[in-house]
Formats: sequence, structure tokens, C-alpha cells
Amino acid sequence: MHSLTLQSSDDTINDGDILGRLGFAASSEADVGIGDDVVAKLEAVAEKTFDDNENATEFVFSLAADGTVASKMTLSSAGLLTPAGGITSTAAANTFGATSFSDANITNVGSLACGSMVVDTAAAGLDIVFGGVTTTNKMTLTDSLADALNITEGSNSYMKFDTSSEKIIISKTLYSATNGDITIKAEGDMIFQVDADGDTSESFSWLNGAGTERMNLTEAGDLQVDGDLDLGARYIGTTKAYTAQSGSVVIDATKANYFTVITNGAITGLDIQNAVLGQKLVIRFAWGGAHTLAYASTTVIWPGGTAPTNTSTGVDVYGYICTTASSNFDGYVIGQNLS
Repeated sequence: MHSLTLQSSDDTINDGDILGRLGFAASSEADVGIGDDVVAKLEAVAEKTFDDNENATEFVFSLAADGTVASKMTLSSAGLLTPAGGITSTAAANTFGATSFSDANITNVGSLACGSMVVDTAAAGLDIVFGGVTTTNKMTLTDSLADALNITEGSNSYMKFDTSSEKIIISKTLYSATNGDITIKAEGDMIFQVDADGDTSESFSWLNGAGTERMNLTEAGDLQVDGDLDLGARYIGTTKAYTAQSGSVVIDATKANYFTVITNGAITGLDIQNAVLGQKLVIRFAWGGAHTLAYASTTVIWPGGTAPTNTSTGVDVYGYICTTASSNFDGYVIGQNLS
């Protein structure tokens, strides 16, 4: 057997001692300067102090780059390869065991398959940046698993992708760090939008694919619907009360279906606004005296063509059915002089 053994003559080997070295140089280089210096070294270096049971050794690969030769890569006794720079491969596929990258980038033009990717506790985080052709940038989950991708911190799961049931499960609160607005767009034409930027108009909205608002729930609890609203067979709303009323009085039919009006003078213009065709309203008038009632921008027809005479200092209850949106109503006397 032919062999070449480089060995140290030291009788004590400490951690960091060089056991053997191969050096490479262009010693006959005619140009003066660094051209004839050692430009590459392969060194066997003790990883620990040697004794009867210890001889751990690493290989240190050193190269020159326009200057003094310096370590560029280390192969430890445990088989860990640590390069000073990055790793570039032109192979169709590469297989790595446990791999640690210290403040380095992984640039890949193919597939990166791994059992787990762990960020060191001292790191600020893990950034995954998609470059190149923006129309093809994607992250693909292929396994049919309940936890195909699980974004966690400690024992807390924040969001996970369940590819077995094709669901995205969000376990924590959605929050926008910019202006508070959150927009969720379905695959079809529906958009769900939350306006929560801290101003006075917080709301939930449903929009169609063209961005037109179809439903809005305001911070005050008002629900606005662009279209038909099916509430079953009935609508139960809160009572809207108006006190100390006289002169012009506006009844907003979007606020309730039942209103109370307490007068302190004649009502010269009762205007029922925002009523929809078929909407039924009840108004309870508590007259504070012999006050008259007239309408403004609202036409009411009564049985027999005659409007009722109000009760002086009493309570009258009238019903209204909208026959033309926000303008025409059928009027009915529900009760008068209630006491």
C-alpha cells in the first residue's frame, strides 16, 4: 500500500494545533509581490486537546484572494461542512442533512425540500423573498395534511393551511399594522372589508367584485343593505323617540319601524324619509296641547279621504304603509285619545 502521511512531532497536542499541512504556491513566479506566496492550504487541526480517548480533528481549507491566504471552509470531525461564504450548486438536485446557515442567503432556482427549517434564537426572523418572474412566484403545498403549513410561536398556532379539507384556519386576531383596513376577497365576486383605522367611521362591508358596496354594518350598529333584506316574517327594531317637537320634524325610516313623538307645539311639516315600498311604520303622538299636524314632502291618504283630528293633550297612534318610496303613504288610525 502506498501512502503519504503528514505528521506532527509534538508530544502534546492541544486544541487548535496543526497536525499537518499541504500548501500550494507558484514559487517560480517571476513577478515580485504576492505572486509567489502560498495561495492555498489544507490543514488538519486538532479540535480538542488529545489524550488516550480524544483525537477529534477538523480540516481547514484556506485560499488567497488578492492577498494573504485565509480560511474559507471547515470540515469538522462530526462531518459538518461550514463555508465562509454561500453554497452554489448547478446540480439538478442536492441532498443535505442538518444544515446551518449563519447570516447567509439561500438562492435557489429549483425546489427546496426540507423536513424543517429552524431559525436560530438569536436571529431577527426568517425572510422568504420571491424574486424573478412575479407571475410564477408561489409557495406550493402538495401533501394532504391537516397541518400542511402551520405558523406557530411556542405552543400558539396563529394560522395553518389544511390541505386535506382545503381550509385556511386563522386562530388569532387579524390586524392591519398600516391603516387598520383588512380586505378578504373570495374566489368569486364577493369582497369582505373591515374598516378599523381608528377614525369615526368603523364598519364591516360586503362588496361585489366591482367594488360596489352591497351591505354595511356601522360602528353605531346601523345595517345598510343595497338590495332586498329578508328578515323572515317580521322586523323587530328599537323605538326611535323624538321629544319636545314642533315645526319641522324628520322621521328617518331606516332607524326603526316604531316612533314616539312628544310635541310642544304644532308640527308644520312631518317628513317621513328613507322609507321603502311596503314598509310599515307606527308613530305614537303624545300631544302637549291642541297642536295640529301637517306633512312636508310626504303625502298621506286616509280612509274616506279625511285626515283624523288630533286629540288635545292626549295620545294618538297612527299607522303608515309606504306605497311610493319615501313620499306616499296610506294612513290609518290605530287608536286615539289613549289614556
